[in-house]
Amino acid sequence: MNKQNGIAKDSPSQPTPSAQADIELRPVNNSDQPILANFVAVQATAGLVFLDFGFLDLQTINTIARLASGEVAGHASFRGRLACRMALSNDAVASLVKQLNQLMQPQIREQEDRPHRQEELDTAAKEKSLH
Repeated sequence: MNKQNGIAKDSPSQPTPSAQADIELRPVNNSDQPILANFVAVQATAGLVFLDFGFLDLQTINTIARLASGEVAGHASFRGRLACRMALSNDAVASLVKQLNQLMQPQIREQEDRPHRQEELDTAAKEKSLH
């Protein structure tokens, strides 16, 4: 506070220090065995988010793709195998989102750049054919 007029002065913004911790998770029973999943369903409840990881066979995946593309009309029901159900707190979900975003950032950038690269190649090919 400024002693003359009693008004608090803004202090220059300081970078917020970040803390890091190494955490080791030790396996129990067969928990260190990877679980193969090619499908995930997310359900939110008060305070928890449930992630159901499952496995769908190739024929089911192809049928779902055909439904999504409009090749097949109507409604369909499918059965898969539940591989794992996880209940996460909101904090754990926020941490998971942050980690997945960091992991996926290079792939997202590559996908965003792909159309621009194709346009550049098309433009270069057109210019070359004009000469």
